[in-house]
Amino acid sequence: MADEPDVVRRRPRRRRAPKQHFCLFCEVNECTHNILKYIIFAFNVFFWLLGLVVVGLGIWAQILKSQIDVASSLITSPSILLIVVGTLVFLLALLGCLGSLRENIIFLKIYAISLAVLLILQIIIGILAVAFQNQARGVLGTSVEISIENYYDDIDFQNAIDAIQSRLKCCGGNSPDDWENNIYFSAGQSGKASTAMASSDGVPWSCCRQDITDDFVVNSQCGFGVRKGVKSPLEIIDKIYINGCIDVVVQWMTDNMVVIIVFVFICLIPQFIAVFLAFLFARQVEDEIEEADLLSREAERRKNRESLRRTDTF
Repeated sequence: MADEPDVVRRRPRRRRAPKQHFCLFCEVNECTHNILKYIIFAFNVFFWLLGLVVVGLGIWAQILKSQIDVASSLITSPSILLIVVGTLVFLLALLGCLGSLRENIIFLKIYAISLAVLLILQIIIGILAVAFQNQARGVLGTSVEISIENYYDDIDFQNAIDAIQSRLKCCGGNSPDDWENNIYFSAGQSGKASTAMASSDGVPWSCCRQDITDDFVVNSQCGFGVRKGVKSPLEIIDKIYINGCIDVVVQWMTDNMVVIIVFVFICLIPQFIAVFLAFLFARQVEDEIEEADLLSREAERRKNRESLRRTDTF
């Protein structure tokens, strides 16, 4: 009996196992894929609309300022800051919408990385503010000083200062004497108008002790000349608030630290979820593309083997 020829057997190739996700939700079917896709889309549609609203408010405020001929710095103007922040939110949300709806990996990764960077920056700023409280207080003092100097030159600063002083019942940054840095309330400067001379040695109306009600009419001149000849703040304690706003704000933050921490976490959690879902969805899309490529190559190999088998038959 003739020896049988040796048969060369090829070792079957192993199919590469799909990459494992970094989370517990590894088994993903079409239904959960679509759910995740439209959750990200709906989430970003909300912030896309929010960004439009913020940009609209900033433009509206800037138009009002231009109508009353108010000169302000483009960097420090709150209306400009609203436009910049709103535009940033709008563009990021647009990336998230397009990336999720079109399943575009590049858009999804840019969106997720940008959000992650912003999230990390917010956490770092919060940690630095707590770790370097004295420096943070100095930055706050500088901001208040700039706001006081531009009180009549920028309507945004004016409204913000009046709201803070009247609601927190404080006056100036460290004391009412900080208003000496404003040319309209300074004792040694005449200012730009006749009202500045009347307001010399004074403070804004929001420093005055007034019972504000719904039908209350603000006496805008109640603080004019109130600091003239005063040697001690206690002499005018019945007329204006004598506590500085920086001390009041710091004390308020200390008293409400738990509420602030909870509020910060509430603001950070949606951002963290958005980053997590964006990275997860991008990995799912990548795995689906890789699996489709593997199936395509496998089908091509089968087709080639079939063609070779037919050729050998003929």
